[in-house]
Amino acid sequence: MQRTAVPIRILFFAAIVCGGAARAQTVTGRVVDPATGEPVPGAMVLLRGEDGSERRSLADESGEYVIRAQAAGTYTVAAERVGFQSTPSPPIRLADGETVRHELRAGSRRVMLAAITATGRARACQGDVRRGPEAQVLWEEARKVVASAALTGEREGLTFVSRLHRSQLRLNNRTPVRTQEWMATARGRPFHSRSGEELADEGYVVFLRDSTIFQGIDAQAILSDAFVQHHCFSVADGGAERPGMVGLEFMPLRGRVRPDVHGVLWLDRASAELRHVEYRFTNLPYTGPVNRLGGVLRFERLPGGSWIVREWTVTAPLLEDDPYAPIVATARYLRVSALVERGGVVTEIRQGEAPAGTAAAEPAPAEPAPATPPPAR
Repeated sequence: MQRTAVPIRILFFAAIVCGGAARAQTVTGRVVDPATGEPVPGAMVLLRGEDGSERRSLADESGEYVIRAQAAGTYTVAAERVGFQSTPSPPIRLADGETVRHELRAGSRRVMLAAITATGRARACQGDVRRGPEAQVLWEEARKVVASAALTGEREGLTFVSRLHRSQLRLNNRTPVRTQEWMATARGRPFHSRSGEELADEGYVVFLRDSTIFQGIDAQAILSDAFVQHHCFSVADGGAERPGMVGLEFMPLRGRVRPDVHGVLWLDRASAELRHVEYRFTNLPYTGPVNRLGGVLRFERLPGGSWIVREWTVTAPLLEDDPYAPIVATARYLRVSALVERGGVVTEIRQGEAPAGTAAAEPAPAEPAPATPPPAR
């Protein structure tokens, strides 16, 4: 049987953040540690309105923050830092165009993850299991890191320099072949995926007439409302492979037959910091090591207190006709013949704009001639 390769694309983007903040009602101040009075750099400041609206900002290296409200009204502010519970301020009234200075005390009560134990997967997996108190604690701490990473990427004048790579591993050859490596510069987040809403609508693997797209996913999409609606959550223990770690496992709801993702957000028990996210693509119509198809995001705290996605990878398959498929089969059967990994690591963060036209996006992959994508098996 002739083996025909099927082109695979891995889809992820670089964010380009444009425009400045409009003049508005503003709260400024400094975030301080209530025990020492020292500033808390990199703390995330949350402004919440009576109508439920929220705005977020990051304190700088001196603990100073500026956060703007869209309209006059009554608000509370709170400082969120990983590993500590937060307490909202007394109500603050903002008049049209008014600026109010408020010294904000960061939470001092530690979040304890040491006692959290694995709950096991929800057997039915029919809905949001995040409502369990232990899973909710993990969710809130992971959310702080992800939101901080997003705000870091949105800071004006911040440029990320990344080293990107593409490598291929033939399954009959254990040595990866590095085919391409290059540098890229971009404003905003160096890596991001489609939104959770778009992924829910389009799917994580899209079968087109002449190719298949594996859509890499970022942590923001994983923590979106759309993602929650289509997955359930439970606590996972790191065990001997990940000592000192506790995970928030996510899995597709029962009954979903389209390709999806199943993975774990891994947090450090001692610090409550989100370290990395691992996931794999599910419900794939292929034979072979499909459990190795997925991605990883690794987070890192910067010296100034904020967070970034430091490193990311997405692994997709190189496909060929399955030589062991039934000869009389009317449908086309494909197997994974090689693993193609794309990813990157942030090597430098600069103050200043990136040169025009630069972005940490993937170049068009050089893949074999097109072929018809497979039907669901």
